[in-house]
Amino acid sequence: MTEPAANKRPHFILPSTAKNEPFTTPPSVSSGSPPLPERDRQQHGQMLSGQLKQVSEKAEQARDQQRAAALQSGIGIQVEFVGQADVALAFESLSNERSRDRSRNIEVLSLHVSEENITSANVFIPDGKISHFEKYLKAYLEDRRSVSGVSLAHKPLINTLSAIRLSTIRSLWTDDDELLPTDQEESFWWEVWLPVRGNRDAVLADFRTIISTTGCKASGHAVTFPERTVTWMFGSQREFSRSGLLLNCVAELRRAKETAEFFTRESLNEQSLWAEEMLGRLRVPVEREAIPYVCLLDSGLNRAHPLISPLVHEDDVYAADEAWGTDDRINHGTGLAGLALYGDMFDVLVSQGEFGINHRLESVKLYSASGEQNGDAHDHAYLFSMAVTRPEIRFAERKRVFSSAVTATDYRDFGKPSAWSAMVDSLAADSGAEPAFPRLFVLSAGNIFNSDHWQRYPDSLSVNRIILTTGKDTRTAFQ
Repeated sequence: MTEPAANKRPHFILPSTAKNEPFTTPPSVSSGSPPLPERDRQQHGQMLSGQLKQVSEKAEQARDQQRAAALQSGIGIQVEFVGQADVALAFESLSNERSRDRSRNIEVLSLHVSEENITSANVFIPDGKISHFEKYLKAYLEDRRSVSGVSLAHKPLINTLSAIRLSTIRSLWTDDDELLPTDQEESFWWEVWLPVRGNRDAVLADFRTIISTTGCKASGHAVTFPERTVTWMFGSQREFSRSGLLLNCVAELRRAKETAEFFTRESLNEQSLWAEEMLGRLRVPVEREAIPYVCLLDSGLNRAHPLISPLVHEDDVYAADEAWGTDDRINHGTGLAGLALYGDMFDVLVSQGEFGINHRLESVKLYSASGEQNGDAHDHAYLFSMAVTRPEIRFAERKRVFSSAVTATDYRDFGKPSAWSAMVDSLAADSGAEPAFPRLFVLSAGNIFNSDHWQRYPDSLSVNRIILTTGKDTRTAFQ
């Protein structure tokens, strides 16, 4: 047996030091929020019950339409529960996620706060589940209590409500209010957030099926997050509203971030459909001498491209050396042709209604494919002269501007005049002719081959024989 420690000491005992005190609820910490608003129970409850009854009638219509459309992601209706100004909405009490079949769950899809600081909850209510809220309101009207006297009337939720109604586009909109056009007919790209409901693919398929009936165009692409699928569509609010009671699978709506990537990642078939739709709205200028022409001096042109052929006649495609052919084998001149005709393609693709182009194109192949014989440096001036004069010989009276994005691949002249640059100057001024026939050239310069130079732009242009001067400060001038 272990011996007791020699230094063990007895405990101190302090008798008669406690006394009884009655229990009081500890004071709550104020959050600054106003207290729960008081309501005339009967008046308020009857008003909300009448609104819910109207929603229930619409839900029956929605069920019939959705079944007829053979939707797979759940039959139900979107309902907006509207709060009161400066009062927190107890939206947590609106959801009911206890079913294994998630398409049968009541789900809060999104919240919207108006400029008046009114919070609204957009809630998906599956078919047959409106009775859940009918029971809430009945208990509220009867002021039900448990045996122990605890209120079962759902007062924290119902007293904060001001209305129950069908969801609208405005209900689903969670972006800045200013980004939603005031014009109902204005078409734009929407960012659409869809719920998962246990079957992500079914929800997405249902959305695309519904949108196909509205006049809007749904994207073939989507990105996934744990609780949402995000896709895109193009159309107006008026068109989107045609979905009416069919649409029950949208959680949020926002304005899409408009970039050309949407079109470049589409399949070739989808790109062709967009091109056909755009061409159907294009007003093509009539071929006549008074129309201005842009003459591209580049790597040739693939005139059969559907967006180019209406604006380039087959007689307006040339080559500085006929042995090269006129086609574009490096896909440079064709791309510039699209830029010269349409500018930013995104703008014309997403616009609505007719649009016109007031000029046409000519193309002269100044540079053939890499590895083919394009002449040495001494031939550049001659080839440039031939490229300029070929269309002029055929159509001398046309108003045209020449554009060339062909540049030298070395900088051995370091800004000093060359035979090529001298030829450009001579053709531009045409000082030797009587009368003079001056020309306008738009030329590219300053190719950057080193990606590091982008970090030091525009100062890095100096490595490509361009110096920038501003007034007396030597910073901008083309050598």
